[in-house]
Amino acid sequence: REKRVLKIKELVDRMIVLFPFEKDIYSKYGMTVDYVGHPLVDEIIVDKTQTEVLKSMGLSTSKTTIGLMPGSRAKEVDRHLPCMLEAAQKLFEQNNDRQFILLRASSIPLKLIENDLFYYKHLPLKIYDGPTYDGINAMDAAMVASGTATLECALLKKPMVIIYKTSWLTYAIARSVIKIPYIGLVNIVAGKKIVEELIQNEANAANIASCMEAALHKHQIVDELAAVKISLGEPGASMRAARVILDAIK
Repeated sequence: REKRVLKIKELVDRMIVLFPFEKDIYSKYGMTVDYVGHPLVDEIIVDKTQTEVLKSMGLSTSKTTIGLMPGSRAKEVDRHLPCMLEAAQKLFEQNNDRQFILLRASSIPLKLIENDLFYYKHLPLKIYDGPTYDGINAMDAAMVASGTATLECALLKKPMVIIYKTSWLTYAIARSVIKIPYIGLVNIVAGKKIVEELIQNEANAANIASCMEAALHKHQIVDELAAVKISLGEPGASMRAARVILDAIK
């Protein structure tokens, strides 16, 4: 909703932004803007190798590992996990040399996930609730709910398929006010579609499985994700932001 900038301009003397495209938006309205980069660049630290994580979970170190990241809110999990699990089943049926990790956010009760897993007892899937970045690093690719998690996967150079489902009223309102062509932060930062986005009815098991199959074989995605990582800036975003603030209040 770009027109919000007009109200922000009335209230704010100087903007600190995390993404390059944000600087262009605010500058267009004559605001003083400092792009400092994204703090995730500093925060993403991996302590265990993929092999270490897989062995600790009793999973194979030689099979392709696909991650399921349905979100950190209960409603997101309710909407995303069933179609992700069905897609995982299809991917396994197409090639049984695959296994799956379900990344559980600390905000999601285990019982909520176990209810959905009841129908997939024969799927080689383990729930992971350890350090998030170790879990993502253990994946070869992921189906992920739109949000900051897409940037986390990008910074760890993991191919992905982005999905998002919401209520139809929320979707209709969003479609009427949002003008950018993508919802995934990875694609927004890249300025082009480098990973597939499946929204609402398009986020069904058949489409997710098909797009994931393509992502697993599209090797240039890793190079494109590396470019996204570069565009998020060098380490030290929080320190650069602090310097801007000190400069502003002198």
